[in-house]
Amino acid sequence: MGLVLVSPTADSLTKLRELAMSPKEIDRISMPDQDDFFRDYVFKRQPIVITNLFERQEISNISTLEDATRAWGSTKIHLQEEYTRAEKTSEPYGSFRWFRETSPGNSGA
Repeated sequence: MGLVLVSPTADSLTKLRELAMSPKEIDRISMPDQDDFFRDYVFKRQPIVITNLFERQEISNISTLEDATRAWGSTKIHLQEEYTRAEKTSEPYGSFRWFRETSPGNSGA
């Protein structure tokens, strides 16, 4: 049996675009227990926003780039400009943020 090519109609293309571009509502929930999380979201490949993931942890106090720079400015992070090579460098977060903010075509860290 050979390959059959079918030309899509304008109506079918419009429906396909609507499906492809329609935003999906993503549930926002408090951290579920592990069994519920895996059953309801991971195994179903269902995206979810966990609203209190870092509650009562030090990281929950970081809400701006300035907070992040104060907390992690000297922390080394691994950088890789592109993924076709296995070459990585380590730079302090503050240096990386400065580079991203001052490089043409970049919108920031």
